[in-house]
Amino acid sequence: MSPRPYRLRLVREQDDSLPAAQINNAAQAAAYLKDHVFGTNPEDSWREKAFLLTLDSERNVCGVFHLSSGGFSGTDFDPYLVTLISVNAGAHSVILAHNHPSGRPTPGSGDLEMTEHCKRYLNAVTTSLMDHIILGENTFFSFSENRETKYPRSNA
Repeated sequence: MSPRPYRLRLVREQDDSLPAAQINNAAQAAAYLKDHVFGTNPEDSWREKAFLLTLDSERNVCGVFHLSSGGFSGTDFDPYLVTLISVNAGAHSVILAHNHPSGRPTPGSGDLEMTEHCKRYLNAVTTSLMDHIILGENTFFSFSENRETKYPRSNA
């Protein structure tokens, strides 16, 4: 018996629920992503959540994708998934974002490692990682704006 033939289609549809925006810096990205990351459900604010913001060549928002939800101390997502979503969305560049439920957006060694892994995967498909933003309570940390910062190592 021969395998059944199949057809794969990639369909791009307009998402009218996303507000139109052009993202030119970390502050704009943090403001745009705040509602997505923190959500509208206050009972869910203790969870760390990761999102991917996809942008076109003029830095207009193409989409916002939920990558993962974790617990109080972290969430994991796959750099391959980040790359796959980016390619399927036709993104020219992307911004990773996640929250720290503690309210302090200080990056840990895991945050730096994930940023570097995603950057390598995305470079392979010529998509640039514009930034990785960690959102805290009324503040944020931008990897692109803090390149010279010595990232703290976790004691774990």
